[in-house]
Amino acid sequence: MQNGSWHICIFRPKKTQKSLFAYLVGKNIRKKLNCAVGMVIGVKGASIIQSWINPSYYIGSELELPIEKLSKNYLTGGGFCNEPGYLYKNILESILPYSYSNAIWYQGESNSNSPHDSSIYCELLKLFACGLRKDCRDESLPLCIIQLPDIDDTVVTYVKSDLWKEVQSQQEKAASFIDNTTFV
Repeated sequence: MQNGSWHICIFRPKKTQKSLFAYLVGKNIRKKLNCAVGMVIGVKGASIIQSWINPSYYIGSELELPIEKLSKNYLTGGGFCNEPGYLYKNILESILPYSYSNAIWYQGESNSNSPHDSSIYCELLKLFACGLRKDCRDESLPLCIIQLPDIDDTVVTYVKSDLWKEVQSQQEKAASFIDNTTFV
């Protein structure tokens, strides 16, 4: 949905803000099943998982972090995308009344900026998945977790490779604990 209306997604490099990954998944599903595929895409680069979690589950939980411990790209004050619950309220909440056959989760880069965030990413991801399923009114909603790719920290110098690897490990760990989950 864009501006409150549905539109056809045609991948045009550099002319769209849609996810290439999501486009390719949809294209492959359509080819395999020979049917129309509807996709809802919620994308915001440089976001931390805390911003995607329903604040009623996160705020006051044992996982809630003091502001000084959140990833360094967090800014205080309303409206910044990495405020806890902000993307949930401004993207996910608007699409929850609908039903879905599957959910795909690819996120984690920004949580690799903080030693604390990376060390509890498994628990944050479990909280996100449980909350998403509860809010979608489908406790068995299939979830596919896409692991962060390996990186070469001699080329990508803005990333701490040990924290990145920790998030990768935490993603795999979460997938083993969350029922009805595929890990890629």
